[in-house]
Amino acid sequence: MDDRCLILFQNVHIVIKSEQLIRSKGFEYQIIPVPSNISSECGMCIEISTINSSEVCLLLDLKQINYHLYTK
Repeated sequence: MDDRCLILFQNVHIVIKSEQLIRSKGFEYQIIPVPSNISSECGMCIEISTINSSEVCLLLDLKQINYHLYTK
């Protein structure tokens, strides 16, 4: 099992937009509720493999999507 990290967003609309982008590039991901120990404006986040985090973050940056990467 590889390490996982969370990508947090301001709202569900941005989660959905980001999910579509991540899926279109073939990355494995999972949409999950934000854990209760993490503060967030949105109740949902995207969980990805830490191995892919740099590439996914670059993709989000290129599309000017605001996010916060949280490493477990």
